[in-house]
Amino acid sequence: MPTYETVFAVPANFGEEEREKSVKEAEKIVSSNGGKIALSEEMGEREMAYKVKGHSRAYYHLLVFDAPAESFQAISDYYRFSDNYIRSLTVKKEQDKEE
Repeated sequence: MPTYETVFAVPANFGEEEREKSVKEAEKIVSSNGGKIALSEEMGEREMAYKVKGHSRAYYHLLVFDAPAESFQAISDYYRFSDNYIRSLTVKKEQDKEE
């Protein structure tokens, strides 16, 4: 299975409970699509480079996970269509090549 990294941002005005719920939902969508979470790390609140959906600050979170290639679109669509996430980026990690 390929390894992916996702960084997503939730509104800074979310309380701790709402942030945790958003993280759990993100982890659940990976698991329900056959993936396995390798790392889930909060990156903290940061100033955004520009306003997105009216927000200038957000809490960022990193997920590293293994998932079937077929699940990539479903996971990406989840972030795009959910109101809990301001912005997200999912990329496939390159595997180290042994020479």
